[in-house]
Amino acid sequence: MGGYLVEYVDWRLIFYINVPIGIVGAMAGFALLPKMAPTSTRKLDWWGFLTIGSGLFAMLLATSKGTDWGWSSYAVVGLLVYSGFAFALFVVIEFELDEPPLDLRVFLVWPFVNSLLLISILSIGLNAILFYLPLFMQEGQGIQALQTGLTLLPEALMMAVLMPVAGTLYDKIGPRWPAVIGLIVAAYGGYLLCRINPNMSQQDVVIWTCVRAAGNGLAMMPIMTAGLAAIPAALASSGSPVNNIAQRVSGSLGLAGLTVLATTQQAQLMADRSALIPASSGVAAIQQIADQGTSALYGYYQQLSLYVMADAYSNVFLVCCLLTAAAVPLALLLHSGAPTPDAPAAAAPATVVPEAAEAPVAEPATALAVAAPPVGEPAIPHHRGAESGDPHADPRVTVGAAYRGD
Repeated sequence: MGGYLVEYVDWRLIFYINVPIGIVGAMAGFALLPKMAPTSTRKLDWWGFLTIGSGLFAMLLATSKGTDWGWSSYAVVGLLVYSGFAFALFVVIEFELDEPPLDLRVFLVWPFVNSLLLISILSIGLNAILFYLPLFMQEGQGIQALQTGLTLLPEALMMAVLMPVAGTLYDKIGPRWPAVIGLIVAAYGGYLLCRINPNMSQQDVVIWTCVRAAGNGLAMMPIMTAGLAAIPAALASSGSPVNNIAQRVSGSLGLAGLTVLATTQQAQLMADRSALIPASSGVAAIQQIADQGTSALYGYYQQLSLYVMADAYSNVFLVCCLLTAAAVPLALLLHSGAPTPDAPAAAAPATVVPEAAEAPVAEPATALAVAAPPVGEPAIPHHRGAESGDPHADPRVTVGAAYRGD
């Protein structure tokens, strides 16, 4: 649909098309979703919202405009410095709140952090394909926008078909092996994409992208589910937004970094190849082109630029391939075996005997073991509670405890 709008209507409509979809979605949500009473009376964290929002905006703007403005320019350096201060202030604000909207203690749960790293790597590769491949097909090969969209459609269908399959495999054998196999397949698909060249066929593109999409579809859902399932119930509300932020930010930052690589590679390759053909070249074919005048030289320059672009994008896909392959050891750290009924997603922390009892504490089933507090107090007390003199305020959180044999 995006290709059709760009080619036959107006490219601006690819953004406006979301407006009616959003309106219909909002109306359906209002009509169909059940009405629920508020579960919390906490206020919106305006300062946290402003610091994290402006910090992310400054960082993404700096990385996306670094090539145009210059990485050492005052604007880029100033934006990066501001984003660093904004993030630091955000962390301070969240830890000072009794009920932070975004509980940063989720980063103490290693299985969740591991899943964020894996999802970020997959997001970088996915964004690279969706950006550079259509760009090369349209600017390099002259393929129209609609045909480009149809060529990339099988990739999306492949992911749509395999994600439910990956969910079934997760229920039967756990996340480890679907993630490992999916990452290996995705890495191989990235390696195939390194063959990008001006003479590639659309059939080649379909095969390469479908292989990569098969790996993504097989790995992404088990990895994401395993990470969210490792979060204790007291921190579960922060898992999904952190996951969402990690995907968006890593994809944007990764694409910005790959753009710097592609631009640098194109400039270097063009300089290197141009230096191989001196102005007084004795090669008959080159001399013949020079004798034909500016139009012939421009055509030769266009062909040279096209091959240089293909080589630069090939190096980009090679980086994505290596990143994906490097993520396989992280996937091996995911737990194996089907989820058990006593350890559902976002399982509640293990309950132990009260503080006054001398009985031994059972080994926790999740990554965080939290002592059961007296009735009426939060499951994981605020970290400043111990300073207030409350004898029950010590959270006694054990990070990195053994969880279910892995």
